[in-house]
Amino acid sequence: MASNELILFGGLYALLLIVLAWAAEQSERWPHRARGLLYGMSLGVYCSSWTFLGAAGNAADSGWTFLPIYLGPILMFLFAWPFIQRLLVAGSRNRVTSIADFIGSRYGKDQKLAAAVAVVALIGTLPYIALQLRGIALAWSSATTQDWQAPFSLGNNVSFFAALFLAWFAITFGTRVIAGANRHRGLLAVVAAESAVKLLAFLLLGGLALWLLAGDTGTIPEGPSPFRMDTFGNASFYTQLLISAIAIICLPRQFHVLVVEYHDKQSARWARWMFPLYLALFAIVVLPLVEAARHHLAGMAIPGDSYVLALPAVTGHSWLTAVAFVGALSAATAMVLVATIALSLMISNELFMPVYLKVRDRMNRPRNDLGNVLGQVRQAAILGILFLGWLLEQGARFSEGLSYMGLLAFTSSAQLMPAIVAGLYWSGAHRNGVLTGLVSGTLVWFYTLLLPILTPSGNGWVNDGPWQIAWLAPENLVGTGQFTDPLTHGVLWSLGINILCLVVLSQRSSMTQLDQRQARAFMDPSTGYALSDEDLTPTEVSLHQLYSLIRPVLGPYESSRLWAELEREQEQRLLPFDRATRYTVRATESRLASVIGAASAHRAIRLLERQTPLQMEDIADLMGGTSEQLQFSRHLLQTTLENIPQGISVVDRNLQLVAWNSQYEKLFDYPPRLLYVGCPISRIYEYNAARGLLSDVRNNNINAAVDRRLQMLRSGRPYRLERHMPDGGVIEIRGKPIPSGGYVTAYNDVSEYHRVMTELEEAKSNLEQRVHERTAELSDANESLQRENELRARIEQELHEVHTSKSRFLAGASHDLLQPINAARLLSSTLLRRQGEETPSELRHIDSALASAETLISHLREISRLDSGRLEPSVGNVSVASILEELVNEFRMTAERKGIRLDYIPTTLWVQTDPHLLRRVIQNFLSNAINYTRRGRVLVGCRRSEGSVSIQVWDTGPGITETDQKRIFDEFERLHTDATRDVHGLGLGLPIAMRIARLLEHPLACRSAPGKGSMFGLTIPRGESETTRADKPTASDPQLEGLELICIDNEPHLLAGLQALLGQFGCRVITASSLSEAMQRRPDKAPDLLIADYHLDQHETGIAVAQALMLNWNTTVPVLIISADDSDPIRSAVHKAGYRFLAKPVDAASLRLTLRRLLRRRR
Repeated sequence: MASNELILFGGLYALLLIVLAWAAEQSERWPHRARGLLYGMSLGVYCSSWTFLGAAGNAADSGWTFLPIYLGPILMFLFAWPFIQRLLVAGSRNRVTSIADFIGSRYGKDQKLAAAVAVVALIGTLPYIALQLRGIALAWSSATTQDWQAPFSLGNNVSFFAALFLAWFAITFGTRVIAGANRHRGLLAVVAAESAVKLLAFLLLGGLALWLLAGDTGTIPEGPSPFRMDTFGNASFYTQLLISAIAIICLPRQFHVLVVEYHDKQSARWARWMFPLYLALFAIVVLPLVEAARHHLAGMAIPGDSYVLALPAVTGHSWLTAVAFVGALSAATAMVLVATIALSLMISNELFMPVYLKVRDRMNRPRNDLGNVLGQVRQAAILGILFLGWLLEQGARFSEGLSYMGLLAFTSSAQLMPAIVAGLYWSGAHRNGVLTGLVSGTLVWFYTLLLPILTPSGNGWVNDGPWQIAWLAPENLVGTGQFTDPLTHGVLWSLGINILCLVVLSQRSSMTQLDQRQARAFMDPSTGYALSDEDLTPTEVSLHQLYSLIRPVLGPYESSRLWAELEREQEQRLLPFDRATRYTVRATESRLASVIGAASAHRAIRLLERQTPLQMEDIADLMGGTSEQLQFSRHLLQTTLENIPQGISVVDRNLQLVAWNSQYEKLFDYPPRLLYVGCPISRIYEYNAARGLLSDVRNNNINAAVDRRLQMLRSGRPYRLERHMPDGGVIEIRGKPIPSGGYVTAYNDVSEYHRVMTELEEAKSNLEQRVHERTAELSDANESLQRENELRARIEQELHEVHTSKSRFLAGASHDLLQPINAARLLSSTLLRRQGEETPSELRHIDSALASAETLISHLREISRLDSGRLEPSVGNVSVASILEELVNEFRMTAERKGIRLDYIPTTLWVQTDPHLLRRVIQNFLSNAINYTRRGRVLVGCRRSEGSVSIQVWDTGPGITETDQKRIFDEFERLHTDATRDVHGLGLGLPIAMRIARLLEHPLACRSAPGKGSMFGLTIPRGESETTRADKPTASDPQLEGLELICIDNEPHLLAGLQALLGQFGCRVITASSLSEAMQRRPDKAPDLLIADYHLDQHETGIAVAQALMLNWNTTVPVLIISADDSDPIRSAVHKAGYRFLAKPVDAASLRLTLRRLLRRRR
């Protein structure tokens, strides 16, 4: 393929990656599935150029030896998943930033250990980065080769330009944001996309290989197949299997994408099956590729690592050559990007930051540059890493092929595995043992495995040992090299010495309190943390100091969010001049560790604790209150003032001295007996004036200078001035009035400040430029904020439209549901009145059930209004018995049909609540108890407590697990077990009950034991008893008897119910379903009353029908409009027309009362 075409193809691919990274960073939030897919695919960074290019060459030469690099991680994910889960949870809870931070933080936040891990990771990863750069050069040379019969050569310039591009990409998308959980979102999106690209490319090449083998157009290869079964009896195979499994955890890039970028359990579940499947597909495709290469590339001088690119080129499929080139490019660049970012984090956090903090502390530099410095160091680290990788790629031997070089990087990272395993499972592991084991194992690895590769062939040191001592030869230590291969030999010696040192020195080292605390934090990450009295103990660090430390690192938004979380957890306001509690310091250190590493964060906090706070500007707030309060708390005040480095004096409203500190005495060199509580401040001014300390004394008029100062204090205004002392020093004096009268004055020696100001004047021009730049940045930020506000306004408008649509739907649905139920209720009420005292109990049960249905729909409408904030509970004294007895009677027949005993303990208690909402909650409890109980009984009763009553429903159902007890209160959540499979429902009952309980401010309780049963209860304030009487149905109403009415409704059943009920009242009723029918049946004389439904057929309304009838009679008639839609617009329209409104469902009492009122108003 021509090089210019390949450059264009590669350039377009690089441009697509840049656009993808930019788009990913701009997105605010991704769905859970997208995050899981991104996380799972990003683990594919494991498949570097070694697996894409080197696996086929390795398999062609050695057969099954290529398999362990795929099989090891697959076995780790399948059989060691509990270990991986434990690692993920520990890393997420402790906010680790790298594998060095993980190990350093676990072992007492030890800085030296973290730095050692960073150095080991750097040493082990640099050859691997060099390997990827060599892979990119190999892919370029293979893709641009025109004559495959000629000797194969490798270009050197390609890797340099590739390193430059990767450095720019890593700096652009890896260091712009240094804090936040998604700071590398753009980079990870690119890595995930490249994982998909290289898998697709490899699958296409495998398809080509199968097509070529099916056609059988190549030459028959000579010699036996490389895939021999005796490979599985070789120790090297199992050594590679072991270190491949370890590498999926310990490689810096794998630890970064697996642990550092882990955010939720859903992503981990995706990764558990995606990653093994991903590797399995790669491993399967290798087999046909090797066989096709043996058929079609036999006899050519093509290195095995180039088979993947040579096969489509030789067989005439040039487009697949371009695909293979992009796949190889993706495999190499993804690994280099993630590894470089991971190493830059370790270098900045574990190597540079401790030194920088120490130097800055000695130089007393400000803290507001920490974020900028951190970003610049990481950018420089990325450039340095890639430059060193390129130098190593140019100078190292790669005669063993890409696969063996990859194995060497794996064995280096394996030295970190003992520290990780011990950190998660052995509380006695100590940093001394870990550090010694890590250094010793790494040195042995360098000597036994890396040194033979770096030295020229035939070197005497490697072959015969140093100074001709054969048992010290790198590949034959103590004569053990003759029993196994060099790789197994080096792995056993390095890991063995590592583990031995770790165990022995850990047992001989004592644990500090910090070691024990960190061990618990990593070994038992599932336990919660409750604040103790010790956690709330104040420290010497002020909250202002902590905030000043984290704000440059986390940024204003993340810092403010952290502060809000701390205030919620400690249930108190965090004021800038308060001393921080131990918990606040630890939480701040943990959050800071998520950016700069645990060891560096620990050092920064320790340095902060050794500094003296200098927060004097608001000292008057500390002393607010009356002078009487100051008298009572003088001792506390004096203790506080002594811890302030400035001179402080406090006078009361009478301008008498009430408090001061020793620094105040020292600044002005007062004699021991001059100052006392109650000393007039004028006396002190006179004493200072006599010594020449008042600069405005004119003509020796000391009294005038003193009076001016007293007048300034009496004015109650804050002031600031500077006093030049005779010895040349300058003291800044700042006075602030106390709200209740008096003054607090701070005296600060600012001589050094004046010197600094002189130096600052010289830098004024630079300062103006900086102000201009900051102003431009602020303008950009304002524009961004304006765009965000416009977006929020659009979203709020859309939410409002959705809510309005939902309200219209609920209103319409409830209207249609209430029509038939209300009709049946009216008919049942009519039957009750006809039967009188001889009413059968079944009829009363029917009426009660219909009433419950009406109430249920009404309450659903009230819940809809609750979501809109329009539902107001009607709280009053309610008899518990009136609600429970009715509900028990309602559910008794259902319980008897199921063979369940429903017991009720009578009560005479009264409570303060809304009876309708309370009935809805208890009704839901009873319904669930009977539905989910197969045998046994359900008990309903009350428990008294001081000032409240707990209404409880107990059952002997299947019970609910502790996890499900939280889930059942979510909308549409139902338990699916064998015991509840036949229970039907939507899962809305308990969420509605919880909303009602919150609205009424009644605590809702749930206790359950699986297999034994459940209890649901509602705690309600006690109420006062009231006298009630039961209304008996009457056959007629004297006030309504003989009235002539016209009823208009499009619901026949409701119309029949109204006619029957009004007939019971003694009324003569004419019914109609529309305006035309009403005009046909209308009497010549106007009736006494009109009753009409608001919503009629054919878009007619009750208001329009009533107006048309009265126009025909040429008179006015009292009109009652009824409707299931009780929204504000409907009510407003009825009242505007001058009519009366009654909401459905209509009951007999409400209807009778409304008709009476209409008649009285007419008369």
